[in-house]
Amino acid sequence: MSSVEARLTTCFLLALPGLRETGVSQASTATVPAWESLTTVNLLSLVEEEFNIAVPAEEVKEFVSFERVLNVVRRHCDAAGDH
Repeated sequence: MSSVEARLTTCFLLALPGLRETGVSQASTATVPAWESLTTVNLLSLVEEEFNIAVPAEEVKEFVSFERVLNVVRRHCDAAGDH
């Protein structure tokens, strides 16, 4: 697991306290019943703070699974030169 993935996993565990670490990589709005709109807002805030990025409103719609959030984070980190 990369540093980015590990840090994002921590964000997911904070936003979704009932989620187990082993299930984070498969987490999505379809597989985690507790993942509601407020969870997305909380996750967005955690991600922006952890990675020191600003996610534009049009990209928030991608906050529907660990994999898609990871892709957003990687794009922003790559653009900023952070890895």
